[in-house]
Amino acid sequence: MHKAEPYATETIMSRIPWRDRIARAGQLAENIPSAAEVMRFYQALLVQQESWCRPGELSGALIEDRFPHLLDFLGRNASPELAAEARAIAAAGPPRWESLVHGCWAGGGSPDDEFFARAFLAPYAEAVCAEPAGPVPDTITLCPCCGRRPVVSVLRQEYEGARRFLVCSLCSWEWKFRRILCASCREENFDDLPVYSAAEFPHVRIETCRNCNCYLLSMDMTRDAGAVPVVDDIAALPLHIWARGQGYNRIQANLLGM
Repeated sequence: MHKAEPYATETIMSRIPWRDRIARAGQLAENIPSAAEVMRFYQALLVQQESWCRPGELSGALIEDRFPHLLDFLGRNASPELAAEARAIAAAGPPRWESLVHGCWAGGGSPDDEFFARAFLAPYAEAVCAEPAGPVPDTITLCPCCGRRPVVSVLRQEYEGARRFLVCSLCSWEWKFRRILCASCREENFDDLPVYSAAEFPHVRIETCRNCNCYLLSMDMTRDAGAVPVVDDIAALPLHIWARGQGYNRIQANLLGM
């Protein structure tokens, strides 16, 4: 790993279309053999999620209607362990499903249920969480739409430099965030915020903080305009492994727990 060179610092993004995420997952499955299996699974999951991305009240009836589709998909397509968990949850019935979903939506729930809850709630959150009514300060570390932590950082071309954004881990909203600022503890000392990169992923940076020992991956769209942040984040598993090996903890794990 080597330290990445910093940039300079307007482009406003909201959420990446589902079709772009699905296409990017397929592309990365072809281009990165080591990530092919996980990216094909993720691509299939994205297709399922897109079909559930409709607004509505998070009622028992909605959960009973849509949640079994997720469990059925996982029972047929996930790893043996995850498939077995999906089948056990399916057998437990609606009261278990509602407790799992509502617990996560309220900001709690069991860590063992997090994948199932987030996989189900992400498309719902995108459908119901409206964009902020007014300007959002560029120091906000929680999503201004749903209050969740960021899962990945993005650099997008803007005028002569690049603007930094954070991407929500649940509703996928992007909001502008200051370049030299930790997305966890708000540390702003440049020397305590080293950024690293690796030749294998030239458009991906590892943003770290020595104050809170947290990190985020950052997708540099000025180097790869075709990148889709939440998808590329999953494909860059070796960078997550490296960061954790250096003692850094992720601010928020992605959907697949990386």
